Amino acid sequence: MSETPSTRAALEHRVRAAIRVIAEEPSVVRRGFVPAPGPRRRPRLLAPVAVAVAVIAAVALVPVLRGGDGAAGPAAADAAPVLPQEFGAMSLLTASLSEAPLGRPGIAVLRQRVIGSFFGLAQAVVVGSDGRTYRRIDLAEERGATEADGEWSPAEALLSPDGRRVAIGDRRGGATEIPVLDLVTGQRRDYPLPAPLAYDLQAWSPDGRRLALALQDTAERVADRFQGSDGYPLALLDLDTGVLTTVPDIVFDPLDSVRFSATGRLGVPTVQDRGSSAPTSWLTVVEPTGAVTATMRIPENSIFGGWTPAGDPILFSGTGEAVGVHVVRLADGGDVQPPVPIPGERAWLLGWRSPTVLLARIEDVGIAAVDLPSGSVDVLSTFDSGLLTHSTGASVAERLVAVAAVEPVSPARGPWPTWMIAALAGLALAVGALAVRRVVRLRGR
Repeated sequence: MSETPSTRAALEHRVRAAIRVIAEEPSVVRRGFVPAPGPRRRPRLLAPVAVAVAVIAAVALVPVLRGGDGAAGPAAADAAPVLPQEFGAMSLLTASLSEAPLGRPGIAVLRQRVIGSFFGLAQAVVVGSDGRTYRRIDLAEERGATEADGEWSPAEALLSPDGRRVAIGDRRGGATEIPVLDLVTGQRRDYPLPAPLAYDLQAWSPDGRRLALALQDTAERVADRFQGSDGYPLALLDLDTGVLTTVPDIVFDPLDSVRFSATGRLGVPTVQDRGSSAPTSWLTVVEPTGAVTATMRIPENSIFGGWTPAGDPILFSGTGEAVGVHVVRLADGGDVQPPVPIPGERAWLLGWRSPTVLLARIEDVGIAAVDLPSGSVDVLSTFDSGLLTHSTGASVAERLVAVAAVEPVSPARGPWPTWMIAALAGLALAVGALAVRRVVRLRGR
């Protein structure tokens, strides 16, 4: 069909109409390709920013942690002594003497451990005369040994009667010196030994000038060397001259109590007919001159505990739920004071509050005052064992506990140990690095 002007005009009209319709059609947003505006991401940044702020705060607190917990300073060294109503439980955050000296006399040394201990989880801790300043005796921990039960234990730390000094033992063997620490000044004095050996500290003399100890001649460093039953020689260390003298013909078991009297006489439990079917126990008395002047038979089921202020021997007798405190005459073992029962399966004499009131550490009870004439028992202080930990009092400063006031004080453990500060700093750096990485990743999206 041939194209005419009329048909051409009609076609052009339809094309223009179609173009106009397309041009005027509204735009369509395809949500699959053009995303709608979403919420701002600021809330996703709040957590990393908060962590970063926490890290900065932790780092800023490090000087505070190193500064301690407000324990009294050295100016309180001569203040009246305090016996806490409850000794604090073991803590890994207790500062050591090498990092933070006590700056005052000590009133007690505690042995604390986690049940099933290994190195680092058993401590020797000295408590200051204020009753609240606690310090780990790290030198005693360094010289510890594995005991007969297979558990590691710190070396002995024996307080002098005035609490100013503490002597450190070494039961492993190979020791070449006996270190004595001054708790007030922080100074250390080493007393040389004539040969490498093991030694077990027993007692201070009342004037603080002599130490009684057991010896074992061995240069090899191994576990606890005092686990035999044959007895060990007794020696006396003169702290003025540094001379160590072995007392002849005295062999004893270090597990028994060796105690000085108020006049300086030394009572030593010994065994006759050792190894026979009927061994007998005796109290042997060594004078300050070194001479042996008296012996007394110790009854069966009794142990020597110490001396009264008047110089009579104290025996702890009996087994079971109650222990008897028995004062006897040295001459014949007869009664001076009938046995006084105290609750507990075992007891150790700590000192005297008066001529007739003794202080004793009673197993599973604490520290108690026992009035011998009346038989009354007053528990003064207990030991907070904590969760899966155990605490006992190993030694006390006899002159201080005799006059100490009993008060409810809380432990002041000093600046945090270096290893704890280092661990916190490492953790803070790690958390801070993760927070910064998170912020950078979110901003780069």
